[in-house]
Amino acid sequence: MQNKQSENASEKANLVWGSIVNHLIFGMGVPILVVLLGKRVDKKTGWRKILPTPWNIVLAIPLAFTGAFFRGWSDYYLMNVGKGHAFSSPEHGLPAPTNMVTEGPYRLCRNPMMSGTFMITFSSSLGFNSPGSLFLASPLYMLIDNLLVRRKEEPYLEEKFGEAFTDYMREVPRFLPRLRRQGN
Repeated sequence: MQNKQSENASEKANLVWGSIVNHLIFGMGVPILVVLLGKRVDKKTGWRKILPTPWNIVLAIPLAFTGAFFRGWSDYYLMNVGKGHAFSSPEHGLPAPTNMVTEGPYRLCRNPMMSGTFMITFSSSLGFNSPGSLFLASPLYMLIDNLLVRRKEEPYLEEKFGEAFTDYMREVPRFLPRLRRQGN
């Protein structure tokens, strides 16, 4: 009994640490890299600010918080409903989700964690007033991520969950959240 409790506590700790690493990489690292790349483009092209200060910050802050909330909400559902982690690595104690998750943020879009990352990336571009980041680096990152999801993640999930996932793909958009219920 005590061994089982110890295993569950260890598994939960691994999921939490995996979430922290995931959010550091994708919630902070990617936006920082996108802004750095964009700033470099701005310097080479002579592009100037997107918006006058403080309007860039006024727009960026709520978008960043919304993106961070979306990422955390998604992570919570993957761990508690899916019983796994998006940043799965079984050799490090981070299992892939065993249950298909279609509720919470996953009822709005199929990849809400990346939608949150996109929001944070765009908000960082606005906050740092970087046209190169907003109009080149951010869309480039989104394109690359979209290709990876289409080529790797979705075929894997379709194989794992079968027709249920195929139906889900047909009904729920990939990245842009559906804010109205279907049929309304």
